[in-house]
Amino acid sequence: MLTQKNKWFLLASVTWFLLSCYGLFSEISSKHTTLLGDVMVFFHLNQTTWAIDKIAHFFVFYIQTILILHSFNPLKKLGFIYIIVCMMLWTFLSEQLQSVLTITRHKDLFDVMTDNLGILFASVFFLYVEKNK
Repeated sequence: MLTQKNKWFLLASVTWFLLSCYGLFSEISSKHTTLLGDVMVFFHLNQTTWAIDKIAHFFVFYIQTILILHSFNPLKKLGFIYIIVCMMLWTFLSEQLQSVLTITRHKDLFDVMTDNLGILFASVFFLYVEKNK
């Protein structure tokens, strides 16, 4: 049974998932008028910088994993592994869907690797926090 705290994490997780889907599957325009584009222009960063894209992918999946793990707080090893495997499968599926659902995006193995690093780092952090409670 989900506690009130878990329900809030689940709501945050679903909201984060929907926002990340918007970011992952929206078309890239030649005119970046997004908030991220404005921030990058303000700090004189090249909008095509490869590293910024990878950092964004890392944190999108890091935060999603933390939220999901706190939503269900898997106390059993099998539940924890199931969540992590599902998250990792989602990274592959999301990259495939980008190339199918959009014209301006394509599959990128480095995105999948970065997404999975975010998941792994979040998992280790979650386990560390839970162990030290």
